[in-house]
Amino acid sequence: MFWLACMCTPDRSRCTNSCAAARPMPRPIRSMIMVRSAPGGALPIASLDSTSPDASSPMRITAITLLLVLQGALPAAAAQRSILLLAPTASDARLEASHEAISHWNAMLADLGVETRLGTPQVVVESPVARALENYARRISQRVFRLPAGAAEPRPPDELTSLDADIVVLLSRQDIMSFTWPMPKVDPPRYFVVIRSVRSPDRDDAMVSRHVVAHELGHAIGLVHNADPHALMCGPCQPLTAESDATGFLPLTDLDRARLVELHGGR
Repeated sequence: MFWLACMCTPDRSRCTNSCAAARPMPRPIRSMIMVRSAPGGALPIASLDSTSPDASSPMRITAITLLLVLQGALPAAAAQRSILLLAPTASDARLEASHEAISHWNAMLADLGVETRLGTPQVVVESPVARALENYARRISQRVFRLPAGAAEPRPPDELTSLDADIVVLLSRQDIMSFTWPMPKVDPPRYFVVIRSVRSPDRDDAMVSRHVVAHELGHAIGLVHNADPHALMCGPCQPLTAESDATGFLPLTDLDRARLVELHGGR
């Protein structure tokens, strides 16, 4: 998860000081999602409450992050990870940001001398499975704080598991937290990446979008959060005082680089 305000322990006994300074998130938004079910037709689905967490509920902001840290990410099963990118419209600005993030990761992996690469994404616009994936994303974001790891996790819908990709990226229509979710009960390991909708001026920025996508893809190739608020895999982050490196992205830490080499092999 990217741009987090704070982090807490699973038992809520300790939180970082930044929790107290967390800014309120936008008020709930109710939206109607339309997905194309067949040529010439559109299928409306039930409206979804896009309730964002606020400063009084830091655990909801960080729960997905904590599960990712506790569960970790598994090594890639193949040298190239296939990516399916689902977008609501062909003009969605997050499409370009996603391509930039993928190119950035491939450059970083090549620099480390590892064989793993992120494949050129297959882009699908207005997919008929978007409704099921949006509902699953909402279910995770609403329940993740209460979900233990393992058998109690909700099974991903068939519409998701039947997709032929190692990493499924949903450019969501919803104002929910971006996250990367290891699909439970799926072997070999695959990942569901959700990128939140851009609904306010402070998020409608190309630099922010490509960092959000790059951060979430970092989880899908094995990285967890680190304590550097100005690094790509930060958790929590301080984006207002962070500076990109020569690549145009926030840097990886030495520990991030070492973990990638450990997971994927390299020089």
